[in-house]
Amino acid sequence: MPDVHDPQQPLIRTRLAPPRIGSASVERRALLERLEGSRTRKLCALVGPAGAGKTSLLVQWRRRLLDGGARVAWFNAGPDDDDALTATYLVESLRQSGLDIDTDGLHLFQRSGGSAWQHLLAALVNGAGSDDRETYLVIDNFQFLTSFPILQLINRWIALAPHGFHFALATRVSPPLALLQLRAEDQLVEIDFGQLRFDRAETRRFVDSRGLQGLTADDVDQLQRTTDGWAAGLQLLTFSMRKETGAGAARRYPDAMSTNRTQALHDYLEQTSLDLLQPDEIDFLTRISICRRFNRALGEAVSGDVHAAAHLHKFESENLFLLPIDTDDDEPWYRFHPLFAGFLSKRRRRLLADEQAALHQRAARWFAANGFYGEAFFHGGEAGDTTFLIELIDRRARRMTNDGQYREYMRWCEKVPSALLARRINASLCLALSQLSYGRLREFARTVADIEAHPQASAPEVRTDLLLLKAYAATRADDTAEQRLALAAAGALAPPPESPAGLMLASIRAHELVYSGRYDEARAVARERFLAGEPRRQFVPLVDCWIGLSYLLEGDIGRALDQLQLLMNSARPNTGATPDFSAVISGYLVEALYQADRIDDVRALLDDHLDLILAAGYPDALLYSYRVRARLEVIDGDHLSALKVLQDFEERGQRMGLPRLVAWSLRDQVGLALEMSDDGHAQGLCHRLELVAAPWMDERQTLRSEIPLALALARADCAATAMAPGPTAAALVDEATARARNAGRRGAELHAQLARACLVQRGGDPSSAGSLVTAQLQSARLLGLRRLFADLPAPIRRTLNPVLGTLDPALTGFAGGTAQPPTSWDSDAEAVEVHAAVATWPTRGEKILTLREREVLGLIGQALSIKSVARELALSPGTVKWHLRNIYGKLGAYSKEDALAKARERAGQDAPAPE
Repeated sequence: MPDVHDPQQPLIRTRLAPPRIGSASVERRALLERLEGSRTRKLCALVGPAGAGKTSLLVQWRRRLLDGGARVAWFNAGPDDDDALTATYLVESLRQSGLDIDTDGLHLFQRSGGSAWQHLLAALVNGAGSDDRETYLVIDNFQFLTSFPILQLINRWIALAPHGFHFALATRVSPPLALLQLRAEDQLVEIDFGQLRFDRAETRRFVDSRGLQGLTADDVDQLQRTTDGWAAGLQLLTFSMRKETGAGAARRYPDAMSTNRTQALHDYLEQTSLDLLQPDEIDFLTRISICRRFNRALGEAVSGDVHAAAHLHKFESENLFLLPIDTDDDEPWYRFHPLFAGFLSKRRRRLLADEQAALHQRAARWFAANGFYGEAFFHGGEAGDTTFLIELIDRRARRMTNDGQYREYMRWCEKVPSALLARRINASLCLALSQLSYGRLREFARTVADIEAHPQASAPEVRTDLLLLKAYAATRADDTAEQRLALAAAGALAPPPESPAGLMLASIRAHELVYSGRYDEARAVARERFLAGEPRRQFVPLVDCWIGLSYLLEGDIGRALDQLQLLMNSARPNTGATPDFSAVISGYLVEALYQADRIDDVRALLDDHLDLILAAGYPDALLYSYRVRARLEVIDGDHLSALKVLQDFEERGQRMGLPRLVAWSLRDQVGLALEMSDDGHAQGLCHRLELVAAPWMDERQTLRSEIPLALALARADCAATAMAPGPTAAALVDEATARARNAGRRGAELHAQLARACLVQRGGDPSSAGSLVTAQLQSARLLGLRRLFADLPAPIRRTLNPVLGTLDPALTGFAGGTAQPPTSWDSDAEAVEVHAAVATWPTRGEKILTLREREVLGLIGQALSIKSVARELALSPGTVKWHLRNIYGKLGAYSKEDALAKARERAGQDAPAPE
C-alpha cells in the first residue's frame, strides 16, 4: 500500500550553500555596480573559464542582495546529477530560501522520469510568484546541466518567471538557453571573461590583500600582463611570490597564458607544487581529491594523514586550493576550486588502479559510518566494490522503502548484478515493494520469482512479506479472489499487529472487507490495534483511510467527510505523509465533498491534487477523480468536455487492464447520453457495457462486483427514461436496487429507487411516486447525499419535478442542490457537437474555451488577482482556479501569462483574413 512517510531525497546540503569568502577577498566594485544596475533583468550569465572569479563575484553579490532584503537561493550543480536529483535540488534550494513550493510537481517529475516537466514548471512558477519579495536563484557550475528535460524546464521557467524572480548562472560555456530572445527583450545581463579579468587597480588590491604591499608598480604591471587579469593565475602567483619573497615567480610564469590559460596553469601548478609544497601536502591533496566535499575527519580517514587538520588550516589561511562552504556545521566542509580539482585529478590518475579503489573504499566506509549514504554508495561504485554496495543496499532497504524512497532504492539496485542482489532476501522484498509502488509490474513479477526461489523463502517472516506483496498486487489489479487467498495465508502466520507486516495485513484486510460490503468489520479491523491500550507510537493512515472509504461507499457522507478530512490534514506537508498517500485520500475526499455538494471545495482540491492523483495511478482515486471531473463539466454546461473526460477515463482503464474502471466510465457515458435525451446512444453504450460486464455477472462482494452494479444502474436509468417503458423496465430497476442493497451501497440504492419513482409517475400514480421520492430524499438528507437528485439524468428530473412541488419545502430545497446541472442544451449547435463526438468515439474534437473561461481569462488579462476575478464574476476563488486549470489544459499553457499569449495567438489564427 502507499507509504506514509516523507520521502527523504539523498541531498548533500552543502550543495545548497555558497562558498565562504574571507575578508581578504577583493571586492569587484565595478562588476557589482553593473549587476546592481541590472538586477531587475530575468537572467544574469557569468561565462568564463575555471578560476575566472565567477563564483566569488556571485557570493559578493549575494551579500548585497541579502543586505537589501532580497531572497537568494543557491544550487551548486554537479556532473553526476540525474534529472530527478537536479530537480530536487532546485526545489529544495527555493524552499530553504523561504519560498513555498508545492512538491507534487516534483513528485510527478520523478515518477515520470523527467517527461512531466510541465507540472514541475507550474509548481516552480506559481511558488516563485507566491509573494512580492525579490528572489534570486543562483546556479553555480551550470555547465554540468546538459539534460534536455532540465534545460527545457529552465528555459521555460525563465520565460514564465513572474516579475521579481531572477536567475544568476555561473558557467564555463555559454548556456544553451534562449539568450537571443532575452537579449531582444533586454532581460539579459552577460559578463564574460573579458569583463571578469582583474584590472590593474584590482590586481593591486589583490596583491596587497595577500601581504605583498612591497611590490612595485612595475611588478604589479608584470603580474597583470602575465596573468591577463585571470584570478586563478593571480592567486597562484602571489602564493609563489610569498614563498620566494620576490616577484621572480611572476617573471617565470608562462607567457602562453593568453592562448591556453588552463593548460598553462596546470603546467605551472605541476612545477610550483613540487617546489613550494611539502611531499606530504601534495600527497594529502591528491588523495582527498576523490571526494567532492570533505572535512577534517574525512580527509584524515581517506588519506591516512594524521596532520589533515593542519593541512586544511594552512590551505584555507593561504586561500589556496580550497573553497570553504558556508554552513552551520561544527566541522567545516570544503570543496576544491574546480581548476585545482582538475589538476589534482590528473595527478590522481597516476596512482595505481588498486590504490585509487582503496581510497574510494575508505571514503565509502566513512560516509556510510556517518550517515551520508548517497555519497557512500557513489564511492562504493567508484571502487568497484560490489560486496560493499550490496551490503549497503541490504542494510538500508527497509529504511529507504519505509521512507518512500522507492525511486532511489530502485536506482541503487540497478547498479549491482541482479543475480547477486537476488541472494539478499530482504533487499529483494524491498525491491518488489518499490517496483509495485511504481507500477513496474513485469519487473515485480521477476523479483517475486527470485524471492520464491530463494532458500529462505519458506521462513515465516519472508513468507508473510511475500504474501502481503501478492495481496497488495492483487488489490491494485482488482483481483479480490487472489487478494483473499494471500490474506488468508498471511493471516495464518500471525505477524505482530504493530509490526510493519501486521499493519500492512490490517490495511489490506480492511480494504477487502470494505469492498465486500462488510463495513462494520472493516472499521473494527482498522481500530482493533488501539484496543489493547498501547500508546499510539505513530500515525498509520494506511489502515485508518479505509474507515473513511467504508463510510463513503456506505453512503454516510457526513462521517466520511469527518474521517477523510482528518486524514487529509495528516497528509499536509511536514506531517510525514508521502504524495502517494495524499493522492489516495484526495481521490476519496473529492467524491465525499462532491456528494456533500461542496462544489467549490471540490474544484480547489482537484486544482491542488489532480495531477498527483493521475500520476500515482491508484484505481479508486482515479475512479472518483475522473467521474467527479465529468460531473463538474456538466454542472458548468460543458457537456463535450464531460464526454472527453469520460472517454479518457475509459481508455485509462483499458490500458491498466481494469474492467471496473471501464464499466463506470461507460455507465456515466450512458447517463450523459440520457442527459442529452439521446436514447439511441444510451442504448448503444449500454450494449458495450454489457460486453464488458459479461464475464463478471456472477461476482458478489468483490471489487469486480461493481461491474454488474454499474451495468444495472445504467439499465435502470435507460428503462426509466425510455419513450415507452417495456414490461421489463420494473425488473431492471429491481435488479439495480438488489445489487446496490447487496453491496451495501446506499447511494446507488436510493438512485435506483428514484428511477422506480420515475416509472411510477409515468404510470399515472403521482401519490405513490411522491411517497417514493419522499422516502429517498429523507434518507439522502440523513446521509448527507446532497447531490442525489441533482445528478439524476435530466429526463428523470423533469418527470419527478411535479412531484417535488408537493413535498416538504426542506426536501425540495435539499433535492435542488447548490449547483444544478442544466436540463437542456444551451444551443442546438452544442447538442449536435456532443452527439457527433459520441457517434465517432474515440475521436477527439478540438478543445475550445467556454464563455465562462473566456470571461475569467479576460479579467486575468486585466491584471486582476484570482480573488478580484472571483468577486467580479460572483464566484469563489476555488472555482476561478478550476477554470484556470481548464484554460491551461485547453491552451497547453503553464501560467497566466502563457495562457494569455496563447489565447492571443489563437485569436489571431482564427481571425478572418483581410480582404
